[in-house]
Amino acid sequence: QTFSDPGDGAKPEDISMDCTDGEDELCLEEILTLYSQPINEEQAWAVCYQCCRWLTQKQRRKGTGGSPPGRIAGPGDVRIRKDGTVKLYQQSSTGNRDVYLRSPGKCAGNGAP
Repeated sequence: QTFSDPGDGAKPEDISMDCTDGEDELCLEEILTLYSQPINEEQAWAVCYQCCRWLTQKQRRKGTGGSPPGRIAGPGDVRIRKDGTVKLYQQSSTGNRDVYLRSPGKCAGNGAP
């Protein structure tokens, strides 16, 4: 899924997807800021689906009786890669900020480790 014209005259190819280690990803908060508008309904459902799918897989890997799942505090915790996959930063039940990767790599920003 690609995002349409940001509305401020910038072309999508003008928007830098530059993160550490050459990762092509942005957090959802940055996407909303860059485009100065909400994502469309189809994009929102795609992000929700990717996040739910990842959280379900994570819970299955942990098995039953594990610690409760962490929480996603906001759009800054949802990283969207160029290929549409999602990477989540979550507040753990112990209050620590953990990174949970759907794919290899790490993006710095918004105070994430």
